Amino acid sequence: MLFSIIIPTYKRQDALSLCLNGVEHYFQPGAQARFGHQVEVVVTDDAHETSVQSLLAHRYPWCHYIQGPRRGPAANRNHGARHATGEWLVFTDDDCLPQPGWIEAYAALADQVDLLEGRTSAAGTRMRVDEECPINETGGFLWSCNFAIRRTVFLALGGFNEDFPAAAMEDVELNLRASKAGLSRAFV
Repeated sequence: MLFSIIIPTYKRQDALSLCLNGVEHYFQPGAQARFGHQVEVVVTDDAHETSVQSLLAHRYPWCHYIQGPRRGPAANRNHGARHATGEWLVFTDDDCLPQPGWIEAYAALADQVDLLEGRTSAAGTRMRVDEECPINETGGFLWSCNFAIRRTVFLALGGFNEDFPAAAMEDVELNLRASKAGLSRAFV
């Protein structure tokens, strides 16, 4: 089974590097054979610069770089999903820190459900009143920073709604459509 990790990015090269460091172990020699599943990483970049493309070519050659559509995070995630080849689409954000065992946890339940939502917690201390981090400690949320969905199901749902005027709520709206569709799901 192939898991496609989709990471939308926009001008956060340092954060993206930390995120990619969290999945780098899947690309060490023999890692995917030990894991029992294949993993690919698709980075879709909404910025106009070429710095991310250069970073990936030099430091993370196992990543697939795609120039984003430049229409915001929802469109960027959908764009990455269209270029991914996996049976499962795994979404995270460029400022997230994937933990060891992340994809293995999804793989353990992949044959049982259509949708997997992952545990999300905040790292560090809140430094400003306007800082926020989506928290999902027990399930019931489908934050775009940590969930997996069968590719066929994601496409049937129509992906993320790109009509929101700001970068917010597209994951909440997708969660509502997934719930209305009665998708089988599990919290990891």
